[in-house]
Formats: sequence, structure tokens, C-alpha cells
Amino acid sequence: MKRVLSIITIITLFALTLITPAFAADFYPGQEIRFSAGSVEWGDTKPENEISTSYYSVAGQDWNSGKELVSSVRIDNEENEVVLTLRPDYLSTKTKKLYGTIKIRDKKQGRFLTLSINCDVGYNQSTIDIEPDGNIPTISVEPNTVYTVTASDDGYPYGTLMFNADIADIMVRVYDKEKYFLEYDLRPSRDVLIANADRDANMEFLNFKARPNFSGLATLNFYGVEPNYYLYEVHNGKLTKLATSWDKETETLTYKTRTLGSYVISDKPLLSSATSGLNNNQNTTNPSTNDPNPPTGATNVVGIASVIALVSGLSACAVCMKKR
Repeated sequence: MKRVLSIITIITLFALTLITPAFAADFYPGQEIRFSAGSVEWGDTKPENEISTSYYSVAGQDWNSGKELVSSVRIDNEENEVVLTLRPDYLSTKTKKLYGTIKIRDKKQGRFLTLSINCDVGYNQSTIDIEPDGNIPTISVEPNTVYTVTASDDGYPYGTLMFNADIADIMVRVYDKEKYFLEYDLRPSRDVLIANADRDANMEFLNFKARPNFSGLATLNFYGVEPNYYLYEVHNGKLTKLATSWDKETETLTYKTRTLGSYVISDKPLLSSATSGLNNNQNTTNPSTNDPNPPTGATNVVGIASVIALVSGLSACAVCMKKR
């Protein structure tokens, strides 16, 4: 009898799992949503030809909810898909509804096809917890996640956050109720690589996607380097040499800033992609200031020739994220 009850309990729990609604969003801000000719969102108006600008054009959009979430709608001739690109919103803590239609014109038949979209858009949510004594446990940065700093009513309203970004350790003071999107990548800047193809330099790239801005100075400690290495900030493929110091105790190259941007660290001086070169005594940014620079992407690179080959391979093999 107990065994029968156990089986019934398991079946009941399994059924509850199936009917429990998922609170995670369908898509993240900044993500691409792609629709092929066979996507269910077409309803009864599926395309009869391959989706390309030879046969179709985007005729319009009608959003009942979430219009502000949409950045663009286009036709991808290489993948034969309609692509809806969502607008990034790196500090959003709420899931929002995207509900409406996209009209696609069939040039050959003079008719209109309709994509019906109904989905939820939002980031994952997590917290940076300040313990009553002001201590913050070291966090591991998760992708597509907005972090909210939380403190107890009877404890310190601030603490020192520490996290690792693969080639650097970051330490910065954060305060209760502040919000941060800390995701980063290690993708190289193609412009920087091409401009320095003859430098024979060992380079590593680090890019913070949302350019998080802090109330105080953040300290970046780049490890696995030498005291004579160079650190640059990347801005639209151009380089600005940054003022750094060498920490003998940790054997790291240290840089301080209020805003985390895009960086390249090199064992040789690099040339700017827009000029004939950067003099080592020019374009040095004071560590206490930081100009806003759009992100360009980043990756670990050893040897410029191998990096260019890597970038070419990545470009050829890149596959954009589709609807889950």
C-alpha cells in the first residue's frame, strides 16, 4: 500500500511540474528572434518562396504591447529568415510582454503575410547580498542577468564587490539598491587586429557589454602579464592608452575607473586603427576619469596571425540565437 501511495505521489508531483507556469522570459533584451518560412507564427499565411528581399519586404509593424522593446525588423537573405532584433535594456528588472504583428509583403503575388508574436522579454534576476558586517561573498557573473545590490535593514548599506573576468579581477564598492549588468566577453576587435597585423604582439581583449558605471572607482587587476605590458581602451576600433600601475604584491597590472568598458592588453605598443600610431607618451587616460566608449567585443589572443584566423572562422561559423 505504501508503495502504491508513493507512486501516486510521484505522478501527482510530475503532473504539477507540467502545469506549473514558467516564470522565465522567452527572450532577452538585445536578442534576435528569427522566423523561417515554416515558423508557426505565420499562421495560415506561410511564405511560398524562400524568404529574401527578392520576393518579400517588411511592410509594417503593429504592436499592442511592447513596442519600445523592438529595435528593428529586417529580412536576412543569407539565412532566409525574418529577423526581429530586441532593444538592449541592461538595467531592466521586469519581464515585459511583446504582443503584436509584423506585416510582410509578397512582391510577386501582391498579398500580405502576417507574423503574430506573443512572448515575454526580460533578463534573469539575481542579487548581490551585503551581509550585516558589510562583507559581500565573491560572485560568479552569470550571462543575461541583472544584479540588484541588497542590504539588511540593520547592517551596512555598502560593501566591496569582487568578481573575476577571466583575465582580470575586479574590486569595487557597491551600495544598497544599485543595479548592475556585469556580463562580459573576450571577443577581439577586428579593427584593432587588422591595424596591428605586423606588430607581432600578444594581445588579450576584455569587453563589458553594458559598460556598468559605479559610484566609486573600480580596480581592475590584470594577471598573467609583465610590468611593461600596455593597456588600451577600445572605442569604435580605435585605441586610447591607459595609465596603469604595477602591483608587486599580486604581480598584476592595475587600472582604476568608474566605468567598465572595452580593453586590450598587449606585450607591445599598438597602433591605432585610425592613425599612423599612438605615441607611448600621448593619449594617456587618467585612471580617475573615464570617457564613455561603446563596446566592441573581445577574446584571448596569443599572436596576431592566429587571432585574425580565429576572427575569420568565428565570422564564417557564427549562428545567431533563435527562439527557444
